[in-house]
Amino acid sequence: MASEYRVPGVVAEAIAWAETGRGDHWGRRGPGVVEGEHRVCREMGRYQLSPCIDWVRRLGDPLCTNHNIISHYAISVRCGIANLQWLSVHRCVGDEGSLSVKVARPNHTAGPISHAPPDIWMCVIKRQNGAGPMADAYRQKVLSYIGWLTLEREER
Repeated sequence: MASEYRVPGVVAEAIAWAETGRGDHWGRRGPGVVEGEHRVCREMGRYQLSPCIDWVRRLGDPLCTNHNIISHYAISVRCGIANLQWLSVHRCVGDEGSLSVKVARPNHTAGPISHAPPDIWMCVIKRQNGAGPMADAYRQKVLSYIGWLTLEREER
């Protein structure tokens, strides 16, 4: 499914692993954020998307409702990967989250990135978790898993 959204499969797989492990408990809610005395926006689905974002509107996909993301595994994966593609286009071209701001492409238009520079995917991995030091640590965790996947596949 990642290839449909022009997201590197290893990036999609590693982020899914970072969010919900093997996926056995993908339906559990994340911790969310604390507002006052309550937890709100508790993440949902395989890619732990925030229910406080209108995913149908952001991704342009009528299947990406909160109900579907939390109830249907395949839709949860689809919307999570679609979000990775969205991040690559809307948050990571020339963004300070990429390793090199000079990656920005002047002729870029909205739509799937077919051959994005690696810096774009480094940014997407970070942005999946937000920004700042915690997102940097998250990116290192995902990159470690990508390294492990690569070595495991080499042994086959």
